[in-house]
Amino acid sequence: MSSSSKNKSVESLEDAFLKALDLDDSQVPGESKPAGAPAGAGPRPLAVAPDDAAPSAIGRQGMQLLLAADNMSVSLSLTGRENLSVAEIHVVLQEAGIIHGIDQGEIEKAARYSRQSGKYTEFILARGTPPEISRLVRFAFMLEEQGKAPAAGLQLDSSGLKTIFAADDAITVQTTTVMAKAVNAGEIFLRVEENPQARPGRDVFGLELACKADPLPDAGAHVRFNDKGGGYEATAYGYLLVDRNTVSVLPPLWISPDRMTACYVSLPQISPRRYPPRSEVREILLRAGIHERCINGAAIEKMVAQMAAGIPIPRLVKLAETVQPKAGHNSSFSLFIDTEKKAGALRDDGTLDLRERTAVVSIPEGTLIAEKMLATRGADGCTLFGKPIKATPGGDKKIVAGKGVRLLQTENSIKYFAERTGNIKFKQNTLSVEDIFKISGDIDYNTGNIDIKTDLLISGSVLRGFTVKSEGDIAIMGTVENGATVMAGGNLTVDKGIVGADSKVVVLGNLCTNYIQDAEVIVKGNVLVKSYLFNSSLIASGTITVLKEQGAKSGRAVGGILCSSKEIRLSTIGSPANPTTVVAVRPDPEITAGVKKLEEQALFCTQNIAKISRSLPFDSFDPVQIKAILAGVPAAKREGMILLLTNLNKLIKNRKSLTETTAKMRNMLEMTLQQAGIEVYQQVFKGCEIHIGNEKLVINEDMGTSSFQLRDGKIVRN
Repeated sequence: MSSSSKNKSVESLEDAFLKALDLDDSQVPGESKPAGAPAGAGPRPLAVAPDDAAPSAIGRQGMQLLLAADNMSVSLSLTGRENLSVAEIHVVLQEAGIIHGIDQGEIEKAARYSRQSGKYTEFILARGTPPEISRLVRFAFMLEEQGKAPAAGLQLDSSGLKTIFAADDAITVQTTTVMAKAVNAGEIFLRVEENPQARPGRDVFGLELACKADPLPDAGAHVRFNDKGGGYEATAYGYLLVDRNTVSVLPPLWISPDRMTACYVSLPQISPRRYPPRSEVREILLRAGIHERCINGAAIEKMVAQMAAGIPIPRLVKLAETVQPKAGHNSSFSLFIDTEKKAGALRDDGTLDLRERTAVVSIPEGTLIAEKMLATRGADGCTLFGKPIKATPGGDKKIVAGKGVRLLQTENSIKYFAERTGNIKFKQNTLSVEDIFKISGDIDYNTGNIDIKTDLLISGSVLRGFTVKSEGDIAIMGTVENGATVMAGGNLTVDKGIVGADSKVVVLGNLCTNYIQDAEVIVKGNVLVKSYLFNSSLIASGTITVLKEQGAKSGRAVGGILCSSKEIRLSTIGSPANPTTVVAVRPDPEITAGVKKLEEQALFCTQNIAKISRSLPFDSFDPVQIKAILAGVPAAKREGMILLLTNLNKLIKNRKSLTETTAKMRNMLEMTLQQAGIEVYQQVFKGCEIHIGNEKLVINEDMGTSSFQLRDGKIVRN
């Protein structure tokens, strides 16, 4: 055995497997407060303050007048002992231009107080006359029955309504918290009260103030202004929406993003509650363009009856859906020739009947290979909005006719004939008759290296230093000698054997050979060795079987490493002279590498979730809390915050999907290990190692027939 084979391990062999198969992101200004007793001297000019500004001050020594920001009041601040007269106060008011709403009684009280000692007190010396309201716009349902005063605590959640009816998924519709106001068709829900007798007001300077009038909103969808009724009238049943300066009525209808179903949206209502009659529900569906054929009359009747009886109904009630076409009969495909490659028929006693080998399935020209019965058509359906849906052939399986195949199509079937003599292949739903590239003799200096796309048949051996590559199957009648390279995209059959520490053999399909000696072999499928393995490194994703076919020494694995992802069956492990034989069942390296990549992607999601979470001002991700915080965020920042929340939601969903997929793959690997085993029909020699998963069992004494499996995390022998 070469030094390279002696230093091999299961892990290094797995790395070689992956490599061979190429598997290997300044202080905030506020309102000024009135000052205490003034310290300034002499009167100051009075300026009209802008809205939301602090009161203006007018002063003389010993007194201070404060003018309200809206020019509707003038006050005097005193602490006592100012010793003011009524006349002095009038002089200051006159100098300031205050002429309207002067309160003589309050002036006299202030003058008396200024001659006493006391604490800080404020006297309002003049008050303006507020303007009267010439137009009042009020929601009818927000008025109490008596006194017509606004009812407390009522509020329309327009944002929640828009979220629900613009939602792309049913979960958002069902989970968004909202209180809605339903209105009936013909109901005047917003009253407009005009007062032509309203009088203007005056401020303390005597300037006239115009009457106040509530603005008239625009009439949106399903709303009109009723002149006789004195207000805005709903023209259809629905939920009231106020968006900016527009009032609309939203029909209680949600259509799924795929436009396959239409649902009634039942929301908690502000009293008094309104529920539509059956005719109005049907009219809502028809106005939305939904076809009569798609409407479920029985569902409407049931829902209306439940609402009338006060029985709670779900948030979403499906009332209409697409009428699906009826599928036709499935197509069927029959293959008349067995295209599975076999190394031979396995007899009951474990020996191989080489007469049954089908390494090449050759057929003559004109042979009927297969037949496909065509799918039939069904009944047409109808989309939610009335567009016909044509029935498609049910369960049709597409079969591609590849090279060397001739078609004969009838009304009900397609027949596939061999157009030439060759090797029949059926792979990935493609049926073909491939040319068989034949080479007489060895692969040597006369032939050079071989790299072809078709199946390959070599009557001799592959000699040292030469390379054979094929995208199809390879059949070698001789030997793969030391230093040769063989790469098979399909199955590989070597009649004699594979030898040499410097040989390289990679098979993406199954391998069948007589023996493997001092060689490294990587197989993606199953392996069948008809005689023995000696000092070799063999790893396969499928099963490994070593048959006892050729004398007393066959059926053995002596020295080296034998590694499968499923099951290993052989007669003997090791020998007295060479006990260091490792036989292992390990998780599929390709799947294990896939799990590792998924875990790396999930970790990336977790890291980015943490980064985004730290930048958001939320203690939790409760929808109510998020909504409340977003409402208080300036519009310029809200858009960016919503984008972060959207990305966060995508990352959370992606991580969940990755985690679930990883768990499924790990469960699959675990189940494969639990079902896997190593079957030894004759003898296991002392010093050999049995590996299953991460567990290892060193054989301390010679054993006879044995079966090794993983039970409760440990290797057990049966």
